[in-house]
Amino acid sequence: MNVATVPNYATITDLTVTGNIDARDVKFMRDSMTVLARLDLSGATIVAYSGSGGTYPYIYETYSANEMPRYSFCNPSNWQGKTSLVSVQLPADLTSIGDNAFSSCIGLSGSLTFPAGLTSIGDYTFLSCYGLSGSLTFPAGLTSIGGSAFKDCTGLGGSLTFPAGLTSIGASAFLNCNGFTSIINLNPEPASITSDIFSVYSTCTLTVPACA
Repeated sequence: MNVATVPNYATITDLTVTGNIDARDVKFMRDSMTVLARLDLSGATIVAYSGSGGTYPYIYETYSANEMPRYSFCNPSNWQGKTSLVSVQLPADLTSIGDNAFSSCIGLSGSLTFPAGLTSIGDYTFLSCYGLSGSLTFPAGLTSIGGSAFKDCTGLGGSLTFPAGLTSIGASAFLNCNGFTSIINLNPEPASITSDIFSVYSTCTLTVPACA
């Protein structure tokens, strides 16, 4: 699907996308659909793209298939998130979310639902999305969470549930997420889980497993 062919795109608030899209389509939704609020990509498939027309424009890049491109809904020129975006349903076959994909999308609200096949979440992916709420449960196959991925998501709370196979969590991944009251299934063994991911809990009454 070529999203740029959608009629009256500048006035659309609700959009459901099906079929194949790539980083150029995501860039169009970010930059040209200025009032887009509710986006359903559950029936879409992100295909690979190589070129300079993607979400990190003017630089030739290769964007992987089944990955939300880096800076999907955050403008890399000024780090401004798409503030009109209220909700997003991710593609069902998504396996990774790129760096800064939803950084500073302060309008995003409600809980997050991740596709079952998701294996990695990049750096700064949901940075400062403080409108997000509820507990976080990650899919069983998730192996890595990037640095500052959920930093300043102050609306999140309740339980934070990790899959048993998680092997990498970056620094400050949950900094200032002080609403969580319990942590489930954190494997403290891998050295790639840094010691300061839970530094936020210095003011919370939580028992956190020691990190290697």
